[in-house]
Amino acid sequence: AAPRPALTEAASSPRPAAEEPLGPRWARIDALATAGRRAEAERLVRDTLRRPLTPAERVATLQKAGPWLGDEAQEALAVGELTAAEDERTVLALREALVDLRLGRLGRALTRRDDMLARTLALSLEDEIQRRRDAKMATAVGWLYLRAGLLDQARTSFERATAWAPMAGEPRLGLGRTLLRLGLPDAAERAVASLPVGDPRRNEIRGALALQEAYAAHEARRDFAALDAFRRAEKLIPLDAKAQAVRAWAMLTVGQVDAAERTVLLLPAASQDRAALTRALLVARAQAAAGRRDHEKALALLQRADEAGWLDHDLRLLFAWTLHERSRYAEAAPHFAAAYDEEPDLAAAEGLLLAAPRGGRPDLVREREGQPIMQHAAQRVAARSLFAQGRYGEAHAAAPELYPELARLGAPSLAMGVSRRSRTGPAGLGQLESMRLPYGTTRFQLGSSVVGWLEVDRFLMSAGALPPNAEAGSAPQLPTPYARGWRSMPADVVQPRLRLAIGGAEALSITAGSSPIGGPLPTNPLWDVAFTQTDALGGSKLRVFGEPVTDSILSTIGMTDPYTLAPWGRVLRMGVSLGRDHRVSDQDTLGGELAGAWLQGHGVADNDHEALAVRWRRHFGLPTLEAGAWGVDGLVETYRRNLGGFTWGHGGYWSPRLHGRLRLSLEARTRDLQPFVLHGRFGVGPGYAAVDDAPLFPLAPDGRQHPGYARFAFYYDAELRAATRLSDWAQAGASVVAYQNAGFDEQLVSVWLRLLSGPRPSLVADDLER
Repeated sequence: AAPRPALTEAASSPRPAAEEPLGPRWARIDALATAGRRAEAERLVRDTLRRPLTPAERVATLQKAGPWLGDEAQEALAVGELTAAEDERTVLALREALVDLRLGRLGRALTRRDDMLARTLALSLEDEIQRRRDAKMATAVGWLYLRAGLLDQARTSFERATAWAPMAGEPRLGLGRTLLRLGLPDAAERAVASLPVGDPRRNEIRGALALQEAYAAHEARRDFAALDAFRRAEKLIPLDAKAQAVRAWAMLTVGQVDAAERTVLLLPAASQDRAALTRALLVARAQAAAGRRDHEKALALLQRADEAGWLDHDLRLLFAWTLHERSRYAEAAPHFAAAYDEEPDLAAAEGLLLAAPRGGRPDLVREREGQPIMQHAAQRVAARSLFAQGRYGEAHAAAPELYPELARLGAPSLAMGVSRRSRTGPAGLGQLESMRLPYGTTRFQLGSSVVGWLEVDRFLMSAGALPPNAEAGSAPQLPTPYARGWRSMPADVVQPRLRLAIGGAEALSITAGSSPIGGPLPTNPLWDVAFTQTDALGGSKLRVFGEPVTDSILSTIGMTDPYTLAPWGRVLRMGVSLGRDHRVSDQDTLGGELAGAWLQGHGVADNDHEALAVRWRRHFGLPTLEAGAWGVDGLVETYRRNLGGFTWGHGGYWSPRLHGRLRLSLEARTRDLQPFVLHGRFGVGPGYAAVDDAPLFPLAPDGRQHPGYARFAFYYDAELRAATRLSDWAQAGASVVAYQNAGFDEQLVSVWLRLLSGPRPSLVADDLER
């Protein structure tokens, strides 16, 4: 037999007439491949390629082998054919076929995410893709580069695809995503702008832009803006688990706890974000409950956190402080100790120092005493206690960093003001009009615990208008009528006082002064000495005093007799009182006071006075209050004789045989260290007074009597004091007081201005009018 021609020779020679047609041969190749007889099929393919074929037939034969021969073998076979080809038509056809084979191989690699092979093929085919302007393949390659993080290459591929197929949406979507990752949001939005409104691909980029904005706002702690961006994104695209998690964190940050909980439920059950957010939700609810003082709910939530093992240092501290607020000191102390051992800090140390002694666990403090943090915490605990007692100078000395605003409290100051006092009783008790115009107080401080006040007051006093039948003066020697309608002249007097307060657990207050100077009677000394002892359960106070009785002009400065022109009146109350307030719980205080006094005046009958007061207070706290309490108190007092009617029209002083009252009270003061301070008090309740008949002129009775009475009445008392900062160097304030009982009513209104010798931006209770 003659030898077979070479492949190149066969390709250029005419086909013998007796050869098998290509159609049946291709069918036979497919049958062999289908039957698994791959070697025979491959031999038949190679044999077919040795036949003289047209370029189209040769390419078609190579393509028939692709599905079963495999990419590499098929490509190797095509490369061999291309190498052996000599005529131009065949070379061109085989070259195009080889590109098709490689593009197909690239497509399959992309489909199965074989990115390593796909990148190798993409690099080798880049020129061919450009030559063919293959937008579909350029788009696929762009996604390949985007997945690999090769953003510049991805951008180039997508831009080419967009240029070759301007109306196609897929390359624009890819370009938009790439530009987003490159940090070019405006360019990304322009990339999809030509797509129809409502096109999902356009919405995807706009939604991604909104998400990107939301993430950036959350990172910048602008969580309200982040939530707005999330809402816009949600209208365009479904939010994935990451977006929902970040959205839930933002909701928690702005306090939208219920909405955050609904969002958390959308996360996968096994998600780490869901577990962390569930913990954060519980913590947020516990903190919110503690903030609104719903301690029981806070404790229940924190107990769940403890059982789940979620208590970190901060949560353990919150748990301990909440237990402390509920007076469960024995439970709080070990939590404070554990928090301190985990992370020694002042908050844990202070809590331990407060809770351990009350909870019967002093051993927890002894085990840690001597450590610098514990010593510092002890100073701070003492400072807080002193501050709560109003011992501001001592509080600053104990822990200057805790109350830096108190540094200038001791600077001298000068206060000037005007006040008007009006006191009116029934006929016989008379009335008193008193103007302090002006009054001045200089405050100075010596060290951290000694404070002084020097006060000089000018009073304009009068007895008010008398009724036509008012009688005044002593009993005349001749049987002539008493002076009717007479009134004493208005008095202009000055009263000085000096007060020193020495603070401490054992505090001493000393006031020295004189009765008003310039009245019809010589002055007499006044004094007030008070000793206060404070302990863990309350405080006791012993007071010895000699003070003027300021119920009327007669009892305050005296008057001149219209007959004898001799002065008389001006009553001094001298006595002693002993009281104690005892804390029975963190909220409740019981207290009482017993007082006795001797009253003596010039040309006036002596008298004595005894009084017993009891009180119960329940303290409460609000974020805006430094102190608040409501309670019930009672008072019983008696005088040996009634001197309330001397003389008729000018009056003496309130001196009932028996007086009692029961009072419901409310008192509150705003927080210290603010630009203003307010103190309010209100009391109301029933009362009873029994007043005996009394001679109209006690030292010279003529048989005429000032009538007594016994009556129940509705009592009330109200007080509002305020001070505000005008500048760092000036303060101003006002006060209004009103009182009414079964015997008289009284009102006081005052305004004042205080000039400081050192700048001070905030106020404390000491800045209220004294």
